[in-house]
Amino acid sequence: MHLRLTHHANEKLRIRGIDVKEIEQIMRKPSRMLYDLLTKRYIAIGPRPTKPSQYLVVVYEKIDNDVEVITAYTTTKVDKVIKSKVEKGRWFEIK
Repeated sequence: MHLRLTHHANEKLRIRGIDVKEIEQIMRKPSRMLYDLLTKRYIAIGPRPTKPSQYLVVVYEKIDNDVEVITAYTTTKVDKVIKSKVEKGRWFEIK
């Protein structure tokens, strides 16, 4: 798997202080995987390697054998974020 970042993702990672290595770790071993029916994008979620009290949410697309990261953000309320999106019918869990 080759990981690419969009311009938007690069900018958001810089602003949010997220290292690309953290993204790579979550992509290799996510604790939760979801799919966004509205945007048709995948979401990988896992504990943030550098700050275990936070979770990292990575939004990406699969393009051939590559992964293109669209954006990423952190949250301490991961269950609340997931529950809200699932209840609205926007996300569904795939792993």
